[in-house]
Amino acid sequence: MPRKIVPLTDTQIRSYKAGDKPKTLFDGDGLFLYLPPKKYTKDGTPLPDSKLWRFKYTYEGRARIMSFGAYPGVGLAKAREKHKEAKTLLAGDIDPQAEKKRRKAAVVRERERQENTFGKVAMQWYAIAQTEWTHGHARTVLSRLQRDILPLLGSKQISEVTTRDVLDALRLVEARKAFETAHRIKTIIGQVFTFALISDIPGVNSNL
Repeated sequence: MPRKIVPLTDTQIRSYKAGDKPKTLFDGDGLFLYLPPKKYTKDGTPLPDSKLWRFKYTYEGRARIMSFGAYPGVGLAKAREKHKEAKTLLAGDIDPQAEKKRRKAAVVRERERQENTFGKVAMQWYAIAQTEWTHGHARTVLSRLQRDILPLLGSKQISEVTTRDVLDALRLVEARKAFETAHRIKTIIGQVFTFALISDIPGVNSNL
């Protein structure tokens, strides 16, 4: 008959101390708290104890262990919440560890997407380039960016800006009969794309 596991309490968790050997404190249904052996600095000063949440489960016939973070950053209630979510995924025949990695990758992709708008890249280029310009020229370029370029292109992913997008921006300037300004704006846009290529921003079209 399996040994009955008494669920953990916050009081118990706080009272447990790391020792010379690792400890495993079970909460039930695969959820446990792992305490690595006590560690010390070179001069013998004890380091803070680590208390790490783990979930042991089986998926497709293989035993796996998933991390839920460290206590007290992840408290008992939060660890149980993560455990419940993982069990729900398993019930749907989804590996919770693989799903965690997929979600993390999606967050990274979204962060990169937000950071790589034409507007963000253009201002990064401007911040570097303007250090070599006169104050007056820097002010002119910034004005052209803010008035004639960013309103149309700023929110677009720089990797998704097309030749048609650039032409649309130039046509609006040419409609004011500001042909010299349109030429300058085309140059600025080209320099932003060159900066993006040098910066290895994914998917940037070198033919624009």
